[in-house]
Amino acid sequence: MDAEGVWTAFALVVLCAARSGSAQIGPGRPLTPPPEFTVDQWTTVNGLPQNSVNAIAQTPDGYIWLGTFGGLARFDGLRFNVVERVDSAGRHVDRVLSLAVAPESTLWIGTENGLLRYCGGQFRLFTTANGLPDNEVRALYFDHAGTLWIGTEHGGAARYQAGRFTAIHDVKGVPFSAVSSFVEDRSGIFWINARGHFLPLVSPGVSTERLPEIGRAPFDVLLLEDQKGDEWFRVPEGTGPAGMGRVRPGGVDLFRMGFGPEVMIEQDRPGRYWLGTFQHGVIEFRPDDRRRATPYPLAEGNMSYGTRALLNGHDGNVWVGTARNGLLRLKRNLFTTYRAANGLSLDIITTVMEARDGSLWVGTNCGGVNVIDPARETVHTHLVTHLGELGSDPCVFAMAQDSDGVVWVGTYGGGLTRIQNERAERVGGLSVLRDSVILALFTSRDGTLWVGTNAAGLARVRGRQVQRVYTTTDGLANNSVRHIAQTRDGAIWVGTLGGLSRLAPDGQITTYTAKNGLSSEYVRSTYEDDDGTLWIGTYGGGLNRFRNGHFVAITRADGLADNVVSSILDDDRGNLWMSGNLGIYRVTKAQLNQFADGRLRRVHSVLYGVGDGLVNAETNGGFQPAGWKDHTGRLWFPTIEGLASVDPMEATDIPRPPPVTVDEIDVDGEPRAAGKPLEIGPGRPNVEFRYTAVSLSAPDNVTFRYRLEGLDDNWVEPGTRRIAYYSRLPAGHYRFVVTAANRDGVWNPSTAALNLVVLAPLYRRPWFIVGVLLIGALALLMVHQAVLHTRGEAIRDERSRLAREIHDSLLQGFGGIALELDAASARLSLPPSQQPLLDRVLALIDRTLTQARQAVWDIRPAGLAAADFAIECRAAGERILGGTETQYRVVTHGRARRLTAVCQTECLRIIEEALTNVRKHAAARHVVVLLRYGWFHFRVTVRDNGQGFDPDRDGTRRGHWGLLGMRERASRFGARLALESRPGAGTVITVDGPYSLGFLTRPGVTRKD
Repeated sequence: MDAEGVWTAFALVVLCAARSGSAQIGPGRPLTPPPEFTVDQWTTVNGLPQNSVNAIAQTPDGYIWLGTFGGLARFDGLRFNVVERVDSAGRHVDRVLSLAVAPESTLWIGTENGLLRYCGGQFRLFTTANGLPDNEVRALYFDHAGTLWIGTEHGGAARYQAGRFTAIHDVKGVPFSAVSSFVEDRSGIFWINARGHFLPLVSPGVSTERLPEIGRAPFDVLLLEDQKGDEWFRVPEGTGPAGMGRVRPGGVDLFRMGFGPEVMIEQDRPGRYWLGTFQHGVIEFRPDDRRRATPYPLAEGNMSYGTRALLNGHDGNVWVGTARNGLLRLKRNLFTTYRAANGLSLDIITTVMEARDGSLWVGTNCGGVNVIDPARETVHTHLVTHLGELGSDPCVFAMAQDSDGVVWVGTYGGGLTRIQNERAERVGGLSVLRDSVILALFTSRDGTLWVGTNAAGLARVRGRQVQRVYTTTDGLANNSVRHIAQTRDGAIWVGTLGGLSRLAPDGQITTYTAKNGLSSEYVRSTYEDDDGTLWIGTYGGGLNRFRNGHFVAITRADGLADNVVSSILDDDRGNLWMSGNLGIYRVTKAQLNQFADGRLRRVHSVLYGVGDGLVNAETNGGFQPAGWKDHTGRLWFPTIEGLASVDPMEATDIPRPPPVTVDEIDVDGEPRAAGKPLEIGPGRPNVEFRYTAVSLSAPDNVTFRYRLEGLDDNWVEPGTRRIAYYSRLPAGHYRFVVTAANRDGVWNPSTAALNLVVLAPLYRRPWFIVGVLLIGALALLMVHQAVLHTRGEAIRDERSRLAREIHDSLLQGFGGIALELDAASARLSLPPSQQPLLDRVLALIDRTLTQARQAVWDIRPAGLAAADFAIECRAAGERILGGTETQYRVVTHGRARRLTAVCQTECLRIIEEALTNVRKHAAARHVVVLLRYGWFHFRVTVRDNGQGFDPDRDGTRRGHWGLLGMRERASRFGARLALESRPGAGTVITVDGPYSLGFLTRPGVTRKD
């Protein structure tokens, strides 16, 4: 907020008055501390399944689990994930009454319809059918040994061990049925809170000396054993109001506070006690100071929200389940904000300063000066008035204390006021300033008071006299002065509306403006670092570093939280704290210097706002001092709604970065579970990944980064967004990886990951492509075979034609010549000396015809592949065995198939060789050729009943190559030839082979089966 807009018209009227005046000193008032906690509320509007929160539990992973009449919900600090079960009619079957977390993190859920165990996303229900004494489970508790205790509404208690329930209906003869809670104290006594009374279960050897004392007190329920070992009991209404009792060594303390009979108590880690009541809400209770009971109402002031559950969370938050107002979180404020409700005169704070006596001086926007005495916890106010004028002008915008202990107060239009020994007076004799709007005050090391005015420049004041005034005519950047500081070299630095000026000890002024590299000429604050680096805060230009005569600007574009820097404070922990319009923020000096040196791309700012205890995040600036660090190191900032303070030690205690989980995946709008690798059908789907991180205190400040391995080369940084979008995802294997950082920018080294596969269309899948290639290769092979077959057929046709031509012309001609010569020989009477010559001619012709016929036969068989092979076999038998007494037949088994040329030719040659051997050597009476057509193999068997031979001896005799030739012919088409024979028992020759050559067989290679 700027000074120009505050009471401008009124201040200009008062500006002309310069008469002496006095100040009114208000009476001291008690300074009441602001609430340490802020109440946040979530209801069904925010995603809670039902507004009656009956139970709260927290698992080791940080999630808060809520049991409601509408089912179970998991909370990560920002949103609810409802885990519910419904029956076939859509009705909720899990009206949750109690929760407990097992040592191994399993969640146990007590409902009106039984006991549930929830682990790994799966429920298991236990009822009376499993041994549970009653299905209405009111209480759950794990003792030190890890045993689960169950309290029911009608069946008493039960203990669950080793998968079995053991019912307990009485303790030492005292029966009970309804159980509300359990407590185990450190002495080993286990307390069962039955309806209207408590019952101790005492193991052998456990001390019971306190039991008689407890029994004499008016207690009915044991509520808590605190950190000191004291036990807290509920005191019912009777002889007095209801309340609580504390049993400690040496006595019993009663606290009858009248909060009603329904009360519960919880203790947080620092030791504070929290009371949950039904009519008076949640109360912070301090038993050693009975005056300090701080209630925490809802935003509208409602206190009767009916507490049903209390939980002290792992991170210091107190969680409250209410009867009808949903879930409450009591979060400890990092900032403490004092306002008029706490004793100040006004909410709008303009400036703050600590005096040498430890008191805190707080200037307000027309509410005077408030002086806070921290030791006495009191505050009193100085109201500056102007005698003889129409009104008063207590608007305080600047303060400073000189070496004599005098506090100087600058006002808007009222000039300077001097306060000493609780006496305030307006100082005269300073009319030479020509401006009574004082916006900046500073006391240098030599005791000089420096006064910055709104329009009359900078004044140097000693005592009550103005020694010198510096304006633009002297080289000052601008006559509107907003900040004054002194560096170690003794120079005075002046921030103005027109730039930054340096007043050297010798009086020479050097001015820096935008021409020199300053990012904004409206300078609001400066801070000198230990190494002489000057940090300069501007309005609109962010932060500037001035080192070795050079300016480097850091703005919002570079990671700074705000371009307004109204004050700069060092916390002695390596951080600079700054205030602006967006809130209070801090950045490490190391990052700022690394950025200014070009070694860092972006700085990380931690911005604090309303969620951290600020009533309003906007701070006031343009006045001096606009921030202060007191003698304890605590930082103070003026805001438009109160005086805010923070302990940097607490703020810079950086928590661990939050763990991350991937909750859900949407594929083309359809939700999918994220617990296991995902397979997505063919197409180019639109995929959304929904992820989260558990941050129960500052979920809005958690930032994320993710990448889809297989698509993204670098991390994607979406800020606080918890959804990753990928449209038209191509086919492939992917791995989605996400991690999170806390508000301090510390990234979690662990990531959440999920594997997924987007299937390719059918025509792009590997097996389909391989199949198509195989089919194509087979088709090419078939085409090739067809071409070869066509060529073979053409060759065979040509060979047949040649055979016919030779047979019909040459053989017929030679046959005719032979016949004519033979007839001539019969008719002619040749002399005996010439007849042998004619006989030799006839014999030569006969041999030539025989050779020619053999040549024709060698040509024709390949050309007869299209004929029935059995016919060829019969023809071969007639040709070779004709004219002998050997009986010959051909038998066919199976459906006759067309043989390849190689198979047919070689089989026929083997049969001819076998028949030739029969005619020459076997002297057989019967020969059978068996042709067997199988699915893949063709078998030829030649069997005779001749005299046989010894294959080992006769088959390898020198000069006998028939058997070897048959084996070679069989190998040409990948067949195996077998021979069985012995003397006197005939011979069997078997040829077994494929119809054609395969890719694993080669001609000339004998197969071995």
